[in-house]
Amino acid sequence: MHWTINLLLSLVFLLTSCSREHSRVSAPKKEVVIDRSAEEKLLKLERNTNKNPILLLLPLSGQHAEIGKDILNACMLFSDEHKDSCATFSVVDTSDPNTESYQLYNRFKHANLKGIIGPVFFNEAKQYGALFPKASIFTLSNNTKVNNNHVFSCGISPRDEIHAIFSYAKNNDLNNFLVMLPENELGDQLLKCINRESKRGFSEYGEVEIIRYKSMSRQDAARIVKNSKKNAVFLVDPIVSPRELENVYVFTLGTSAFANQDELDGAYLAFSKNQQLDNFTKKYKNTFGSTPGTLSIIGYDICSLLHNIITEGMNEESFYSEHEGCLGSYLLKKNKGMIHLLSIVRLEDGAIRSLE
Repeated sequence: MHWTINLLLSLVFLLTSCSREHSRVSAPKKEVVIDRSAEEKLLKLERNTNKNPILLLLPLSGQHAEIGKDILNACMLFSDEHKDSCATFSVVDTSDPNTESYQLYNRFKHANLKGIIGPVFFNEAKQYGALFPKASIFTLSNNTKVNNNHVFSCGISPRDEIHAIFSYAKNNDLNNFLVMLPENELGDQLLKCINRESKRGFSEYGEVEIIRYKSMSRQDAARIVKNSKKNAVFLVDPIVSPRELENVYVFTLGTSAFANQDELDGAYLAFSKNQQLDNFTKKYKNTFGSTPGTLSIIGYDICSLLHNIITEGMNEESFYSEHEGCLGSYLLKKNKGMIHLLSIVRLEDGAIRSLE
């Protein structure tokens, strides 16, 4: 039996014409082109459409189309590697204004969904969680507020990244920290995480200086870091080049590192690297000609989890236990989602390098 993908026919055109605006850095609009051969491959895989359906809720048009395309690519890759499976994917474009909730509910209310991968964003996760109260929903959001008994946030939480970074700093005598945060919602969220780490005991071990900014040039940022005499810096925006600093550890978030690989080359981040990730990254590059992002890697791991549930069966105790994926080990917990067990790695020449 084949692991197959049942595309909504109304989305076929969208898959070949979606576009994206880069949201983190200023850049010209970039047209996202889906390989027609890949689309044809999906259609050829369409078999046994009523068996073990899995619903993909992804943005395949609009400014976030490239995110959805990357996750879809990962699911395609998994299906191609597991042709003996008996599950099917149905794909829905969450950015399509013609996607009505009641139509979606009527289409899948009797489908006995084995799982839902997506949506990507917090508000959508709440919406679809209410729409499908009996389905296990694995959202790519990292907002833990969406978690309940059937909705699991699977994105890497900044809280967990900050905890891994400060634990590493404490264990490696990096006791003089400069934190540079933008004055926006993400900066506010990270500030809460950093203050939490200080209360956990880092303030007794080392010093943390926090700088907030609305905008900052790379020249000003480099001058501030060098004059601070700190041995560790945490930043979100690519305002400092790690390669230009001597004897200073530059830490960042995984999303920032992947989005700014050239500017942040040499930075340290909380991630997880194993042989599965190396194999997946190599296959993804060979198939699609690009490097997979964090969300596409997590999407692949969710496919693997659902595959194991369908083919092997999994009781509640096994489900809420430790699992192994491309991003290393993770735990599934009620009301807490997917908890990634992170370690510190380094970004070197666009690749993730373990420190071991």
